[in-house]
Amino acid sequence: YGDHRDLHKEYRRQRQMCIRDSAYAGQLDMATEITIRATGTSWVEIIRNNGEEVMTRLMRDGDIYTIDGRERLYLSTGNAGGIELVFSDGLTKSVGEKGEILRDLPLDAERLRNQL
Repeated sequence: YGDHRDLHKEYRRQRQMCIRDSAYAGQLDMATEITIRATGTSWVEIIRNNGEEVMTRLMRDGDIYTIDGRERLYLSTGNAGGIELVFSDGLTKSVGEKGEILRDLPLDAERLRNQL
């Protein structure tokens, strides 16, 4: 296709949220961008503050999903040790231990930089 729809194809191993899919499309602030990167197999769910599902899938080593940290999103995972958060400046932080279940981690870039 050559446009953003290729990112959404089932056969694509490395998937990423398209900026056009964001509520802040056209207003992306790189300082608030967070990339969720799988370092192992892990079920991941991202929901909005109102409970609406943004994404739910089994992520495998190397899969990524990029979000805007201003959207008041929450991350849950069945294997916190298999997920890293990568911030716009390259800072990388693990969200927990291998096999740890994590529920409703607020995906706020500023807060996460200091918390994890």
